[in-house]
Amino acid sequence: MDISMLLGWIIAIALIISGITMPKLGNFWDAPSALIVVGGTIAALIACYPFRIIKGNSEAYRNLLSRRKKI
Repeated sequence: MDISMLLGWIIAIALIISGITMPKLGNFWDAPSALIVVGGTIAALIACYPFRIIKGNSEAYRNLLSRRKKI
C-alpha cells in the first residue's frame, strides 16, 4: 500500500468526522454544493465515456435495482 493512499484516507475520514460533528447540521449539508458535486460527477462521466457504455450501465443499474431476478 502506498503511504499517500493511507494519508489520503486518514485526512478524508478526519474531515468527514469533523464536518458531521459541527454544532449545526446546516454546516454539513449545503444544497448548492451537493448539486455541484453530484452534477459535476455525472457530467465528468458523460464526458469521459462513449454513450453506448453509459447506456449499458444505466440498463445494468436498472436491472440491479429491480425486484425481478434475471439470470
